[in-house]
Amino acid sequence: MDLLWADPEAGAQGFQKNQIRGVSWVFGETAVRDKIKQLGIDMVIRAHQVVEFGYAFFANRKLITVFSAARYHEDLCNFAAVVIVDSHLELSFLQLKPSEYEQQRKEKLVPTGDVEEDMDDDKI
Repeated sequence: MDLLWADPEAGAQGFQKNQIRGVSWVFGETAVRDKIKQLGIDMVIRAHQVVEFGYAFFANRKLITVFSAARYHEDLCNFAAVVIVDSHLELSFLQLKPSEYEQQRKEKLVPTGDVEEDMDDDKI
């Protein structure tokens, strides 16, 4: 099954049909662990899914979703992010706020939690 186009979902067992989108699949943590073991890799970095702060971890940081389009839809005020991999294979993230974010935050239209707190560490 596909870890790049399917969506991670907490609590999913293996791969299951994606009931929300009506197409594709969702997968759980065991699917990630099994696939990275099978491929002999440490993690998967994927895109194709809006995440609130531009990137999100799943399966104990073995899968990262990166979304590089800020304010993807008029109803969303999501950040964009870029993952940077250095020569030692350490990862860091560059986040880009949508221009409307601060105004919407003042109007309480977006989460007011600390972005850094929500994202855990910026470096793996």
